[in-house]
Amino acid sequence: MRRLIRTTLALALGTAVLGSTAAPAHAEPIEIPYLILFHHQWFQGRSIVLTQPTSHLGGDSDEATSIINNDGVAWVLYDDDSYGDRRYCIRPGESVLNLGDDRWKFNDKITSALPLESASCGKFPPFFGNG
Repeated sequence: MRRLIRTTLALALGTAVLGSTAAPAHAEPIEIPYLILFHHQWFQGRSIVLTQPTSHLGGDSDEATSIINNDGVAWVLYDDDSYGDRRYCIRPGESVLNLGDDRWKFNDKITSALPLESASCGKFPPFFGNG
């Protein structure tokens, strides 16, 4: 799944850079760290790619239902603007298929996101297991 996402992102970025609708002749997966939020469960629907801290997701605010962390560091996802209110941490390589699960009840709640400096969640509550 991670390779598919990297390849898809590589093709999309390659097309955007070239200004063409045709795929590059030779597309290699690129290693850009990123977090992907999806509007629906199981990574379906429109996606939002984050590569840097975001204090307010704007029009995409509160619309995430599944998420993938393809970054080398953990990210903290917040319920409110400017990194406030309820929060959960997602470590590198982790994904959440349904943020509405009874364990979190975090569906359509993410308004801001902040990458940490390491792969550890530290003091932040993780989606899975211990920090």
